[in-house]
Amino acid sequence: MAVPFEVTCGVYFLLRGRRVVYVGQSINILARIATHAASEDKRGRWDAWAYVPCEARRLDAVEGEYIRRFRPPLNKVGKLSANDNRRVRAC
Repeated sequence: MAVPFEVTCGVYFLLRGRRVVYVGQSINILARIATHAASEDKRGRWDAWAYVPCEARRLDAVEGEYIRRFRPPLNKVGKLSANDNRRVRAC
């Protein structure tokens, strides 16, 4: 049986292992993840993704908070030194 998919608005994370390497936002997360998967710019630089749902009006604020928190290397404002080990905690 197929599971219906709902378009989800929120902030998403591209991960390599358990490390956040990119934080983004979208009103259609699955479509945006598909774009990243097809992008030569990020292909091979991440191996999993996760997201937190968020109202569209709060996307900029929530995304900004996660970028400041994780400083992901693939975000232009989140460049890291090679030895920064910020990681996502497992739930």
